[in-house]
Amino acid sequence: MPPSKKSDNGPKIAVINITPSRIRNSIKNTVHGVKMGTMAVSATERLGPGILCIIRQISGKYKTGVTGIWYFYDLADIEGKSESLWNPSTGWKYKILMKPLVKQFKTPFFEEFFEDVPGQPEIKKSLKVYDLLDSDIQGNIQGAITVDFRDPDLPKRYLKAIIDEKKDECNIRVDYGTINNKERNINVYEFLDDLVGEITYLKPNRGEISRNVPRLEVRRKRTKGYSKVESRVDVKHHVDVDDIKTIEISGAGLAFCPTCETLLRGKTTRGGASVLFCKECNIGYKTISK
Repeated sequence: MPPSKKSDNGPKIAVINITPSRIRNSIKNTVHGVKMGTMAVSATERLGPGILCIIRQISGKYKTGVTGIWYFYDLADIEGKSESLWNPSTGWKYKILMKPLVKQFKTPFFEEFFEDVPGQPEIKKSLKVYDLLDSDIQGNIQGAITVDFRDPDLPKRYLKAIIDEKKDECNIRVDYGTINNKERNINVYEFLDDLVGEITYLKPNRGEISRNVPRLEVRRKRTKGYSKVESRVDVKHHVDVDDIKTIEISGAGLAFCPTCETLLRGKTTRGGASVLFCKECNIGYKTISK
């Protein structure tokens, strides 16, 4: 089965766990193998071009943690074939082909899953990423691929924590491109920071409320003599657009402005419409799938 073709039906960030015995060849070739009959098969089939892949090494001699940030490029069905990159060489379903943004950090980003969760002794909470549990990224499950999160802001908080700690290593320029979009030269830190955007209700672990919490404007309407809350609108993060156009998207990955090739980000217009927004052209785009 090919990757998902519905632009609104797939993840934008995935987390991939790789065992120490396979991490060297995976990093060398920026690939990951998916075994037949595992839950990772269905998760893999939801990946699409451009999706960010947070690469984690689990257990082993070195610290468990994030070793690099790659992005999905293509998928090879290798069922019934022998694959020399891994041992055993058979029993594989897919080879995920990726390209690196940061191929390998000098040392892994260690999430520090040390905080206890009341009533759930088998689960630990990160001291570095607000509200991130080890179970959110399937802990030490070998070969696991996480594409669904209980909080849509959780992978963004995770990515933000990684790139801020590894800012010097992310402050590099690379060529980024997918099957559907031609390559462009980007600054990795700026590209990922722009992708993260504003993180709703992000709070540091010490309990201080972040400046990123949006300011809400309460809109009311009067009904038979009393006031009723009609909606709460994020007035800090909404945008005024010069025009709203339609853009055709293929795959479940990132989208770029067809005019200036700037990364499009999800925004809400002052009128309440959800669009992909180009800050350079000040144009919003409604999407349709190819």
